[in-house]
Amino acid sequence: MAGRLGRARLRAFFAATASSCLLACSHGAPATAAAAEAAPEHVETELAVMPNNLMVVSTKNRVTAIGTEGELAWELTLPDGDSAIAPASVAMNSVTYIRGRRELHAILPEGKCLWSKPLDGEAYSGTRATNAPIAMSDSTVAVIVGDDVIRYDYEGKVRWRVTIPDGHVVGRPVAGMDGSVRLPTSSGVYSVNPDGNVSWRRVTGG
Repeated sequence: MAGRLGRARLRAFFAATASSCLLACSHGAPATAAAAEAAPEHVETELAVMPNNLMVVSTKNRVTAIGTEGELAWELTLPDGDSAIAPASVAMNSVTYIRGRRELHAILPEGKCLWSKPLDGEAYSGTRATNAPIAMSDSTVAVIVGDDVIRYDYEGKVRWRVTIPDGHVVGRPVAGMDGSVRLPTSSGVYSVNPDGNVSWRRVTGG
């Protein structure tokens, strides 16, 4: 009898403890949600400098150019409600290339949009580095979509599109002075020549 009574008391104790825990958790949930909601949103701000020494600041859907004395040169809101997802890239002719969530934008040195072209996705790894536009030595531009490299001409028309033979782009691509695109991938470094053909691959590291 005493044993049954002891077990009954234990069951009652555990039931009360569980009930208190559930009550505390239910009261704590809104506070946690409110804290998360009140936390400031992290905003990526990217800087780039034009050959004429204007600094370009890209934040969300806005591109701003600042002069050498800190004065505002111009400000532009990206078309079609787009928002930047990668660092800006500035060409030698001072055209700024911004990659948005939906489009690639070319912005003239005076702050007017030259053209905007839709993109059918992001780079395979989807990082800011791999999504960054690549300003070429002739001031045209290339971007990574999936495992493809796409090069656009001055008017925003696709000059060529080539798929990386193996692996995925894992870092920010760069432009060679000879017009090639160099790509760090999970299978080594690739070089795509100005005509859109893969010219070589070099495995690096251990």
